[in-house]
Amino acid sequence: MAPLLGLFDKVVTETEVTGLGALSLGFDDGTRLSVEPDPDYDSWNLAGSGIDPVLVGPGGETDWQH
Repeated sequence: MAPLLGLFDKVVTETEVTGLGALSLGFDDGTRLSVEPDPDYDSWNLAGSGIDPVLVGPGGETDWQH
């Protein structure tokens, strides 16, 4: 978790969600963070200004929450 703490003061400049439920974030300093779906548990959710909320459940099932 320690490497993630440095991302708290960074700005997300790019988001990408694949059809398989993987999330990729790009930050203003060039750092990238990728999250793959878990087969058994909710993997991640994303919400913020300018984007539709997304929840990725087990196995990469994507729920776009418009």
